[in-house]
Amino acid sequence: MTKQERVKAVFAFKEPDLVPIDFGATNNSGIALHAYKDLIHYMDLNDQTIRASDMIQQLAEPSEELLLRFETEFRGGLPKYYATIPLPVESANWKAAHIKKNGILQYQDEWDVVYRFDPKHDFYYSRISGPLEGTTVEIDDIRHLSMPSGDESWRFPEVEQKMVTYRKTGNVTVLRSVCSGLVEMASKLRGMDNFLVDAMMTPKTAEYLLHRIFDVKMRFWDAVLDKMGTSLDIAVEADDYGTQESLLISPLLFKKLLKPLWSELFSHIKRKAPHIKILFHSCGAVRALIPDFIEMGADALNPIHITARGMEPEGLKHDFGKEIVFWGGGIDTQRVLPMGTAQEIQDDVKRNFDALAPGGGWVFAPVHNIQADVSPKRILMMMNTFRQLREK
Repeated sequence: MTKQERVKAVFAFKEPDLVPIDFGATNNSGIALHAYKDLIHYMDLNDQTIRASDMIQQLAEPSEELLLRFETEFRGGLPKYYATIPLPVESANWKAAHIKKNGILQYQDEWDVVYRFDPKHDFYYSRISGPLEGTTVEIDDIRHLSMPSGDESWRFPEVEQKMVTYRKTGNVTVLRSVCSGLVEMASKLRGMDNFLVDAMMTPKTAEYLLHRIFDVKMRFWDAVLDKMGTSLDIAVEADDYGTQESLLISPLLFKKLLKPLWSELFSHIKRKAPHIKILFHSCGAVRALIPDFIEMGADALNPIHITARGMEPEGLKHDFGKEIVFWGGGIDTQRVLPMGTAQEIQDDVKRNFDALAPGGGWVFAPVHNIQADVSPKRILMMMNTFRQLREK
């Protein structure tokens, strides 16, 4: 099978000749810069260049040499947005700026959200404030808040060329959205505690903020599909609704505030480009929401947080294995990959392979991003164990 044929089989819930591999095609299945630097040095790759794909999360853009070595099917791209541009660009809506004080980097993005990064102690940027921070916010405050349009022309030329090139060389192309998910972006603007209280106490205010973010996403995907829709295979959206033990938001509130917006966005994408599959990322114990994800049009779910309550791979495969593709769940990245023994790494990969691979419907990737403290030996043990299993 070709890469395209293999992935099409997965989305048709048919068993491919080989389980497809994603290594860094999204910024939810990537690798931290520190870990990447150590990995390519250890592997003695010719391309030792370190490129950042996501500044906020401090993720690396894997080289083509590494992706070929790992035999991955997917190639990812990101539009220019606050996580990808370290310096201001020419745009009326762009407000990004770096300020360095006492060795600490402070960054204000195009949404007026402020992040900080201490190069001596931090592995990624942390949000410290947003423009709607405060005890109370009225709908008029949200109405007058300056937001990006989402379809600015400067966002696309670079990633459009990448998508065209990747597709011509037989890869499966993946594109991430212009901003965080609806709840995550609202939480960045308002503060998570404030937004969650708004959702319960003043739902009309919360709903209005979500709609404004939704409009940005709609304009973005419209522009994407007009410019590069024929070169795109998979569109990625993300919004975290789970903790390790439970949901961040009740199923009832999800159905009321969020499901209609995601359903409208996904339907719009598929009307304009029926061939595109939707990959939806949501961390944590989200089992109770999976039927809703399926109904709103998500074709695949990431990261398959296998150590969260109710997210055991065997149960997920049994209950939803013919309705939604599982993208991830290849190895636990919270304990096993960074701290487990060699045997534990091999056993975890095998357990998840045995649970998720039969019958198709699975893309191998770790549970979320590989963190900065993971050694090259551990990463290679994970990859080699998986590749041995898929080639049996």
